[in-house]
Amino acid sequence: MENNEGIKLQKYISDCGLMSRRKAEAEIENGAFTINGEPAVLGNRVFPGKDVVEYRGEQVAPQSRKYYVMLNKPQGYVTTTADELGRKNVCSLVDLPARLYPVGRLDYNSEGLLLLTNDGEFANRMTHPRYEHKKRYLVTVAGRIENNALDMIQHLRELDGEPINPVEVKLAERNENASKLIFTLTEGKNREIRRICEKAGLSIMQLKRFALGPLQLGELAPGSWRHLTPEEIKELKNTDDNHKTKGIFKKAGPNDRRPLSDRQKRDNRNDSRNARRRADGKGADKDNPAGNFAGKPQRRNGRTDG
Repeated sequence: MENNEGIKLQKYISDCGLMSRRKAEAEIENGAFTINGEPAVLGNRVFPGKDVVEYRGEQVAPQSRKYYVMLNKPQGYVTTTADELGRKNVCSLVDLPARLYPVGRLDYNSEGLLLLTNDGEFANRMTHPRYEHKKRYLVTVAGRIENNALDMIQHLRELDGEPINPVEVKLAERNENASKLIFTLTEGKNREIRRICEKAGLSIMQLKRFALGPLQLGELAPGSWRHLTPEEIKELKNTDDNHKTKGIFKKAGPNDRRPLSDRQKRDNRNDSRNARRRADGKGADKDNPAGNFAGKPQRRNGRTDG
């Protein structure tokens, strides 16, 4: 609530939908903002409707409508709002009458589910570590991965001298040419999965995010987007996301050598196949409708596919 001292500049910027508070703080420190023509610094407060705030020469004003978009990010796009190398930006894929920015990030060579919005408070809630929104990825690595590499990843608690939250990794399939893994993260360290795989001696062939909290990428085509439904927005805003990845794959480990019944083997094969299809956007087997996450109609370029 505004008081006699105005509101913090970073909150005003976030409320206007330009970027999240944390991003705004960094840009303020970089000298990118002015207030009434004077360079802004952290700690400045503004009075909306009275003070003129500019970002790199353009006025920052409140936007009346909030947008919440899911994009299937293709490879070859950056998620930063400005790229010194002039590479293509994910924002160029979404045609809406508002300045949107990515919620979190996927690196240049990664693909999959990415949210974009002009709601700063929503972006902050989605990226703040205390909410622990689980992010799930299908990661294909070269060659046949061994159980000891999986165990090493599961027990990893430090990366390049920095503590990390426990990482859940499950084996989807493997052969002599490639192995598919499901990673589940609760934080957003920079290039975390790639750095983990490098530490484990694994070479990544493809990295694709297919779920974020309760959201599933489903059949949304690469480069296409859709609006989040009101129900999805409400769930993301109101949940602490205790969603668990349970029962999708049988854990592979050196101490897990119990014999399986024929039915268990069949169920494991079906579960593994369905999870891979969900991650690949192909839906689930007809004989296992409980595993089908295809759900609601998807939109391409803002329209519902028939």
